[in-house]
Amino acid sequence: MTERQKQLFTLVIKEYIDTGAPVGSKELVKKYALPFSSATLRSELARLCNMGYLVQPHISAGRIPTDKGYRFYIKHLMEPRGILPEEKILIQKNLGRREASSGRNIARAISESTHNLGFYFDSEEDALYREGLAETVRNPDFRVIDQVYEFIELLDLVERQLMSIFDALWRESAPTILIGRNNLLPLSKDYSILYSGYDSHGHDHMIGVLGPKRMDYARNLAILDFVRNELICRREPTD
Repeated sequence: MTERQKQLFTLVIKEYIDTGAPVGSKELVKKYALPFSSATLRSELARLCNMGYLVQPHISAGRIPTDKGYRFYIKHLMEPRGILPEEKILIQKNLGRREASSGRNIARAISESTHNLGFYFDSEEDALYREGLAETVRNPDFRVIDQVYEFIELLDLVERQLMSIFDALWRESAPTILIGRNNLLPLSKDYSILYSGYDSHGHDHMIGVLGPKRMDYARNLAILDFVRNELICRREPTD
């Protein structure tokens, strides 16, 4: 990508994450007072489509990111983001004040902060805790009931194939993102998983987020990182 294409592509990603609607050239020029014409912008967006980073769902519609586009954005263009002090306080409150939070509290804290499905896996208990189905399907991406049914079916598959899925995932301690068809989950082409594993007293644990591809990746990664650090600190032995 040229520098101008990177700038435009970043704006398309931002607008699509914020609004959920395909992004058109007129909206970008008007909102961001870009120093070139709509015609030039349309040409650049068309090039980004030809390169596989954007797609136009309908002839008269704007553009939305492809899986390849999301991965390029996350790897090359996305800026790290922190979370606000009040958000940290809320997460700590939701985790509970005990030395070790329950699995359900952990999943709920993630879900309420990300507005997606939060999950926690404990290899010692061989248990998956998930919270936030209602929170997730309120997302504008679930515009028709069939999408809700598909997401529920996806969750059922996750639980039935729990060990085979998480055996493949939890060895990665660094935050990891799986997008759309890059996922290991059946029926997951429209969804993304963010997850991070950690070891506590010889046992593997994993926290993560499951939701539509149109999510705020920078913010959700920051939330996972904060939750992970909180959990590790709470489980550290004290003198």
